[in-house]
Amino acid sequence: NIFKKLNLSLPKNGKILDIGGYQGLFAWTLSAFTGLKAKIIDYNPNGLKFASSFLGIEQQQISNDILLSLLENTKNTFSIISMIHSLEHMRDPKEVIRLSTELLKDNGYIYIEVPNSLGSGLNDPTHLYTFNKNSLTLILISNNLNPIYVESGSLTHQAEPEFSNDRVVIRALAQKTNFIDKD
Repeated sequence: NIFKKLNLSLPKNGKILDIGGYQGLFAWTLSAFTGLKAKIIDYNPNGLKFASSFLGIEQQQISNDILLSLLENTKNTFSIISMIHSLEHMRDPKEVIRLSTELLKDNGYIYIEVPNSLGSGLNDPTHLYTFNKNSLTLILISNNLNPIYVESGSLTHQAEPEFSNDRVVIRALAQKTNFIDKD
């Protein structure tokens, strides 16, 4: 738990949005832990049905375009937005981050996990983009997000030797901030 490791308090009001949340298990777990209401956005109707029917999570299906789907949500609503192994599959990750930042409440958090291009993220043909710690940090900062934690690590489950190293995934936690322009 990155919040615990960094001695951060979890938000106590607002909502959770898990972009690319499939069946909603991460959002459901985070909701149970925080008491915040969860919502997931995903393409897969079967995953969304599971999230809604079995976990009671609000869901939104992406019809064609994730950007249009994000625009259907109210700005400044979410305290936590997560994207776990989904950002690398999106046509315009910079714009997804920008729109996500608009959906975040002030001082809200965004949590991202992506394959590390320096680990082994280049072998999946469905990955439209690759990231390293520097590129992900730059995207976060350029969207008024303060990177609190950006680290490489291993997968949390057993994997093929190719994916069993300590830099195969990047985990990032950033907070929405109002940077003051000093010029």
